[in-house]
Amino acid sequence: MDEAKCGAEIRDAFFDQRTAVLVLKPRDGGSLYRSSVLEAVDAVCLQLEDAQTGWDISPRCITAVSLIEARKSGPPKMVILRDQFPLDSAGEARAKALATKLEFAIADTVDSAGTRAYVHLPLVSFDGVDLEAVIAAALAADTTLDSSLHVAGTAPSPHFVELSGDGPSARSYIGLYDAGSEGGLKEPEHLAAIERFQTKAEQIRGVAQTFSIVDDLKVTRQGLRSGKDEAFSLPTSRAEAAQLLLALSMSPATRLGPRLDGGERVGLLRVNLNPVSEDAARRIGRKLDALLAQATLPGARAFFCDGADGSQPES
Repeated sequence: MDEAKCGAEIRDAFFDQRTAVLVLKPRDGGSLYRSSVLEAVDAVCLQLEDAQTGWDISPRCITAVSLIEARKSGPPKMVILRDQFPLDSAGEARAKALATKLEFAIADTVDSAGTRAYVHLPLVSFDGVDLEAVIAAALAADTTLDSSLHVAGTAPSPHFVELSGDGPSARSYIGLYDAGSEGGLKEPEHLAAIERFQTKAEQIRGVAQTFSIVDDLKVTRQGLRSGKDEAFSLPTSRAEAAQLLLALSMSPATRLGPRLDGGERVGLLRVNLNPVSEDAARRIGRKLDALLAQATLPGARAFFCDGADGSQPES
């Protein structure tokens, strides 16, 4: 697929995928899971949300994403950390447990050590906004956090690289998995193929995290099955997948943008990278291409565009 068509197909099926990533780190180097720190993070996220224009895709921030809490006395519930502030010591421990239980929150909205928060900003929602100015205003009176911003299409600053740790940059590989027929992504074998790709891709050095409809379905399945760890798995039948997709369509996750087209045939793939060099990104791209080709089932097609600018990774 040529470069222009590659980017156009992704934008037509979903939306412009360019992002910025803001890393926020406590200046004292301590835990993110303190009420004062989480509230400072949330204050920045709220001001960024208020600055949105145009397309209404929400920023992704640990204080605003839906976290699942299992309960012995009833069904699991969705918890938004900002609704729990201020936190006492028990609340801080609960916040950490909730954030670290969601497997793909690690290296996405928080780092593995629990000392950094990453805020993902879809640029389509910030048309004409000076993000640096909004962030500077949000942090003007704050003494708690250090910060740095990386915008897609630019080189990350040394400060961003220093602060980001094992987390994501704004550099990512964006692709599509087309199952080949309407409703094809309700078939467990196609979902399993995407899952196999993601598992192998996350083992590549320089890959921070991967995302697809598979993640949403597994979280939804777990939520409908009392939050049990073993329920965080793929649906076993087309009928179950259809049920999960219906439940997902009514969940807060829809605010973060679609990962499946209206015909349930084409799924969006995102691979977020650490702040790596251009040469390293190209090497990662070649590996991702190979893994995706190996995972794609007969009758389906899948491909990556490089990042969000519509260009393809070199081969």
